[in-house]
Order: sequence, then structure tokens, then C-alpha cells
Amino acid sequence: MGARMRRQWVGMVLLSGLAFSLGCTRHQTLVPPNMNLGPEYQSSTTNTATSVIPDLPGKPKTPQASTCIAFGDWMITAGDNARNHAHKAASDEQRQQFLDQSSRCYENAKQLYHQALKLDAKDMRAYLGLAKLAQYEKRFDQANEHYQRVLKEYPKDASIWFEYGLCLAKQKQWNESLECMQKACQLDGKNTNYTSQYAWALARVGRFEESWNLFRGLYGDGPAYLRVAQMAMHLGQWDKSKHFAQLALQIDPELAQARELLIHLNNPAAQAEAQSAIQQIQYVPPPH
Repeated sequence: MGARMRRQWVGMVLLSGLAFSLGCTRHQTLVPPNMNLGPEYQSSTTNTATSVIPDLPGKPKTPQASTCIAFGDWMITAGDNARNHAHKAASDEQRQQFLDQSSRCYENAKQLYHQALKLDAKDMRAYLGLAKLAQYEKRFDQANEHYQRVLKEYPKDASIWFEYGLCLAKQKQWNESLECMQKACQLDGKNTNYTSQYAWALARVGRFEESWNLFRGLYGDGPAYLRVAQMAMHLGQWDKSKHFAQLALQIDPELAQARELLIHLNNPAAQAEAQSAIQQIQYVPPPH
């Protein structure tokens, strides 16, 4: 682990300690990373100033729930970064160091969220953080419970429906996942990421026509056929993949990716290799 990474880690630990010892003098709205809550949530959590009561000498302040959640979110981000570095590590030893660091960050985040709930049992941001951590640990029953609890409070928040849909996709609960993604798209129809991911999920379960209709609205007819062809290939449906790739080229003869896909599909060795990999697929992310 490099000196820079060690300094960052030490800095985060020290700041986490400060969060507990100093607390906050102002209630803040701090949204978890990659979980941008919608207008309904934002309107109910506007910043409100509070009076500051001087502490007695030597007596630390009690941290506010928002402070704990902010540092919990930060720890999750640090854990994600460490895990990403582990995949790129030059040696097994370095890889393990990053994984250990990631685990420590996630454990710290969990403690911070639980501390926040002791201070404010109704703060849904803590449950969102715990849901994400439960997914990492493959404790999906617990993750589902957290998401459902939050959605009861904020049923019109598209971002939570979308995150829950992705969680269900990892569990291969496709029908429930699609319902959640569809709900997110209905609540926030301008979010192209929601629409794109929903289209991929539809293709993942073989609903190619519905998937194509969504993709074409985002990318056009030819590129939409290409994306459906890519998913069909991942599912091992070679004939359908070829058919969709050919349709893509008929519409857009200059679509190089579709041409490359056809070459790949006509290679028996590539098909055999892909077939063995398909058995391990749980959730196929959008191909580039």
C-alpha cells in the first residue's frame, strides 16, 4: 500500500474520531453517495439551525445522527475505493491489504449507522446505508427489509425504487426487480440511466421487444438492436443475437460494433468460451 493511501486512511480514521468527539452545531441534509433522494425526501429534511449549548469542560458533545451518517457514507466510499484498488493490485499481498482496508471501512460505516439510529431511530438515511452494506455481505433478506422500510416512508422517491430494483436483480428476483425499475422510471421519466438499466433488465429476462422500444428512444433504432443483440449473446441465444445484429446493420451499415459482434458470433471457439462463462453470470451490466 502506497504512502498516499496510508495517509488517506489515517486521515479518515482521525476524522471519524472527531465526528464522535465534536458532533455538529447544525442539522444538515447529507445524502448518501449514489443515492440521490428525490424532492419528497429533500423537502422533509431541510437544514434547520439549532441553538448551541456550551459543553462543560472535559465533557464531549453527543454527536448528531447526521454527523454519524455523513461519516458512514464517507466510510462506504472509502471502502468502495479500496475494493476497486484491490482489483488492480500488482501482488496478492497488496490486494489483501486493500481488501482488509475495505472491510475495516465497511465495519466502521456499519457502526456509525447504528449509532445514528440510536440517536434518531427514524432517520431513513441510516437504513439506506445499512441496506448497501447488507448487499456487500450478501445478506439480501436484511437489505430487502431496509429498503422496504425506507420505501414505506418515501414511496415516491425514484432513486430508492431504482436502488432496490438493482438489489433484487442481484438476487435474480427478476419480476420484483423489473417492477421496482419500472416504478423508478414512472416517477422520474427524465432519468435516462433508470430507463437504460430498465431496458437492460427487460432484455436479461428475454423481453427483447419491450427492451428495444426503450433503447430506441434513447439511442435510435440501430443502436437499440445492437444492445439487444449484446444481451442475447450473453444469454447464449446465438441465433437471436445474430438476427438483432443483422437488423442493426441493415438500419446503420456503419455501426462497427454490430459488425464486430457478428464476426464474434460466427466464431465457434468464441461461442464455446462464452457459453462456459454464461453459467457464472448473475447480473449482466450494460456492455460498453
